[in-house]
Amino acid sequence: MLLVGLAGCLLPILPGPPLSWLGLVVLKFSSSFTEELSWKEVLLWGALVVIVTLIDTVLPVLGSRKKI
Repeated sequence: MLLVGLAGCLLPILPGPPLSWLGLVVLKFSSSFTEELSWKEVLLWGALVVIVTLIDTVLPVLGSRKKI
């Protein structure tokens, strides 16, 4: 999921940040990284993903509406 999310940064058809965050959630549930990654960090990154996704969606619309 992390690699697909990374590819989503370059390919406009894939939503990169949400896929990377899902990879982080999968990593949280894996047995080897449970103690190293807290739920607080996972939720913080989730909030940042929501903010980045909203900005990525809204900014092009606002930019195309602005007349020069």
